[in-house]
Amino acid sequence: MTENIARAFRARYLDTHEKYLDSIVTLLRSCNGGYTPSSPVQFMLRQVVSVKSVSSQMRARNSFDKARALRNLRNSWYHECALNYPDDLNDRMKFAPWKIIQFFYAIYSALSAVVRCFDDHPRLRQQTALNEFTTEVIINPPTSFMPVPFNFYLRGGVITPSPPSVISWPYGLSWHVPNVQRCLESLHATSTSPVSLFHYFKSLREWANYEDSYIFINLFGPSIISGLDSSLSRIVPWFCPVAEVFLISFCGWNIVQEQFKQFASHIEQHLEVRPSPLISRFEEYSKCPHLLT
Repeated sequence: MTENIARAFRARYLDTHEKYLDSIVTLLRSCNGGYTPSSPVQFMLRQVVSVKSVSSQMRARNSFDKARALRNLRNSWYHECALNYPDDLNDRMKFAPWKIIQFFYAIYSALSAVVRCFDDHPRLRQQTALNEFTTEVIINPPTSFMPVPFNFYLRGGVITPSPPSVISWPYGLSWHVPNVQRCLESLHATSTSPVSLFHYFKSLREWANYEDSYIFINLFGPSIISGLDSSLSRIVPWFCPVAEVFLISFCGWNIVQEQFKQFASHIEQHLEVRPSPLISRFEEYSKCPHLLT
């Protein structure tokens, strides 16, 4: 018997993932300093002292792989450009599951770049990288530099840090935080390790890729289409500056800037795509003297 696609789409996307993604985006925009495109960069530039302290501690372990870290960062830029292509919204979202896949790999490649600053094993499994990132970058640092709600993790059924300690917005606490908690709880039953939203992004990609791609045929209505596109295209620019500022702190401004200049030149020359959001971010980085030294 053929499944009712509209009913499946509502039950398995609109009543779950759409709410999770919307709450993540809303908390990112409302709790970390504004709504402008430069807000994520400005947030991270305020965290430079903390990022440099953590990156120095990781460098002292002498277990990093700088070449792989930079390669993963370049891969993240490539996937971010793919996520934002083409310019026309309806064309871009015709095959929404592929956008979810590009979204995940833009984030995962950036996350892996950070993990390679303290893990030099030749082969790194996705789950291992996600676990290590959650432990070493979200949980262990004495001073958190992750924007809300990226700094949340669930361990033993308890969400940490306590949401009221980092969010003062009543509606955010009463509506959006419970959505984030339910999102994390959906993963916790299958994991003995702490889980973060980055584990959720992996599970979202696997669900869209392997289980329910076909229900996105029913991606109906301009508000639903633009809502999914908006969530994916706004979460990535909130996370990628975390990895970029970390890599600049770890490797040095000149090294990362040169990698970006080569990437931007190649993608414009060979694919005729201008990575405008990335260019804007690097222009902002270049104005921060504490980051450049």
